[in-house]
Amino acid sequence: MCAKNMWGNLEDIERKSIRTPLAILREQSQLLSKATKGILLGAVGTSGSGEDIELRLYIRVPALNNYTYHVLRARHNIINIYPIYVSSDALEKDMDCRDEAQFLSVLEQILSSTKVGNVIRVLMSQVEE
Repeated sequence: MCAKNMWGNLEDIERKSIRTPLAILREQSQLLSKATKGILLGAVGTSGSGEDIELRLYIRVPALNNYTYHVLRARHNIINIYPIYVSSDALEKDMDCRDEAQFLSVLEQILSSTKVGNVIRVLMSQVEE
């Protein structure tokens, strides 16, 4: 006897093109790796707890024994992506982003900050010595 599929017709479910915060952070990590020709590597870590998922963005330096610098942490509900809570040493205060546009704005503020720029310069300099 075959088990009855009680999930309904899942083939008809349309995969909406939702750009998740995880996808956005992965894009940015790839852009860093490409821009530095692999000297610095962007890395994204994830962990889950209950109904929340936590994302972390790092800069990793293979030539420095894989030294890792923590850039930011973001947390959101696994089903309801926004609001997303973002924290970083590059921010004056932690932020709650209500939508993708605000998340992108905060992300740009962090990644283009003086603090992160200085970290990138110092790490690049140490590799080039």
